[in-house]
Amino acid sequence: MTSRRDVLKFSVLSALMARFPQVYAQSSGGLTPAQYWQLQAPLRPTTRPVAPAPTIYVDAIHGDDKWAGTTMASALKTLSMAASKTLNPGAVIALANGSVFELTDAVVFRNVNGTASSRIYLTNYDPGGVPDTLPKIRYRFKPAATDWVWDASRAAWYFAHPHGRKFNYAYVRFNDDSWGVSYTYNQDYAALTAPYRYVSDQVNHRIYIYAPEGVNPTTYYNGVTIAGDDFGCLLMLRCGSYVTIENIDFEETPHLVSIGSYDVIGSNITGFELRNCHGVNVTGLMGTYADNHAYTVQVNVHDCSLQHYATAGVQLGNNSRDCVIEDNWFVDGGKCCTSAGAVYLQERPTTSAAINGTVVRRNFVDTYANGIGDHPYDGAGIYCEINSDKCLIQNNIVINCRTALQDNSGKSNSFVGNLLHCDRALMVTDQGNAKTTNLVFDGNTIYSQTGRNTYASPGAASSSDGVIAWRIDVADPRYALKARGNVIRAGGFAGRQAVFLIGTYDGSALPVLDLHGNTVSNVPFALPSSITQPSDTQLLDLEALATSSYTVPGITTIGASGSISSKALLGAALTSDSIRGAIGT
Repeated sequence: MTSRRDVLKFSVLSALMARFPQVYAQSSGGLTPAQYWQLQAPLRPTTRPVAPAPTIYVDAIHGDDKWAGTTMASALKTLSMAASKTLNPGAVIALANGSVFELTDAVVFRNVNGTASSRIYLTNYDPGGVPDTLPKIRYRFKPAATDWVWDASRAAWYFAHPHGRKFNYAYVRFNDDSWGVSYTYNQDYAALTAPYRYVSDQVNHRIYIYAPEGVNPTTYYNGVTIAGDDFGCLLMLRCGSYVTIENIDFEETPHLVSIGSYDVIGSNITGFELRNCHGVNVTGLMGTYADNHAYTVQVNVHDCSLQHYATAGVQLGNNSRDCVIEDNWFVDGGKCCTSAGAVYLQERPTTSAAINGTVVRRNFVDTYANGIGDHPYDGAGIYCEINSDKCLIQNNIVINCRTALQDNSGKSNSFVGNLLHCDRALMVTDQGNAKTTNLVFDGNTIYSQTGRNTYASPGAASSSDGVIAWRIDVADPRYALKARGNVIRAGGFAGRQAVFLIGTYDGSALPVLDLHGNTVSNVPFALPSSITQPSDTQLLDLEALATSSYTVPGITTIGASGSISSKALLGAALTSDSIRGAIGT
């Protein structure tokens, strides 16, 4: 039986293929994401645990918070009432299909933890007659005309958060379906001179939106919608171990879930799971944040889909460790402000907790992180930030992004076996901290094109437009890059653009490079000239090949078990006959 999730995914796929018929093709007979998804199926788990029978029922249509909530006939009405119940290991909160939970405050779960053998579930149930309509959660504000205040000092209108919280990078959407353009990153109130612009005031917990003096934004735009706040819809305080949240739709919200957030945790959070959840017009699926302490947060997000977000689809913050983000679809995001990525590994320094080991695999990312507003150049489809270490970014499809993958001074991250169609495949950047950087970029199949990459980039212009670009502002002998066994088809480049474009802000020494075993077409191999093209580089006219099979020496078609070439590449010697590209077997 085709699931509702699969119907959504393949309907999105059909629309995308109509919009971008050449995106997926290595040639006219190229590999499509549908084929990729099917061929990856043997690598994906075939069974998922089924939630036990509900212990608490919640029905937004027929329920009542005065009732016990222990049967369908006595269902509660609100999520907040369900969260206030004693939730011991094995508890199953079930939301009625067809219910719409309209929130004007976050739902807070405190000290809710299951065990490895007895998880806690937030899931769904069919109250009768609506088997295909998952419950929906919204947390948003739709300010009335009288809710706006004119601030003469900033010549702009603001809406104050009703609960005194930060709007952070919450989106703003207008009644004509236009998305707001954020100037929050630099707190640039001077930019509020044109329609659809806004700034989130982090100190006073307000959101400022342009409208002429004398006409409030609700009236001027005929309606404004603002995502709730940086708490998220469901806030897990000091808890979340062995908790599964599944089978929920959400729209017009901030993050669906924030875990380990805004409160000091006293132990590790292990085995949190988010699966089969879907979002439209949201900030993201989930965010994790924690203070600078010794404890870690572990999550698994899989089989979810998301359209339209502001900052990140899945954001793993401080203290995230050994997480898995897999088999998700992230489509058409980054509409209103700087966009960190469909997956944003924003791991910051901690006192003693290890923050590493995240696996991001078999995700589909389309049109993300094309930042606008006051931070237009930042972000990527998948982004490893600051101190991300020992992360594996594997077998993902990333298309129609300015940058497919970005590593901002990571340590030992590996990007292997991905299928990438973006202006730039990999961008390596540095915030000024000298770190031991040993990146691996192996076995990827890349189609790189120009056309969208017209924004002004900081630093040395020569290091911004390579298919694989290294932009480091500190020379350090500990920096190293292995980029091996890739198939790179790049077209439309000119001038100083190249496949491997290595540059430093200060003109210092190049990093240690291992660029063996790549197959390249159409563009210069490398700039500057001091980079030597390895002897085992294959130069082919990939555009002219009749099919996508690439049956030339060293390149074969995808096998029945999916793309596994990347695993063999790690640590292996490469020759002219070595398998190359994400479609190798």
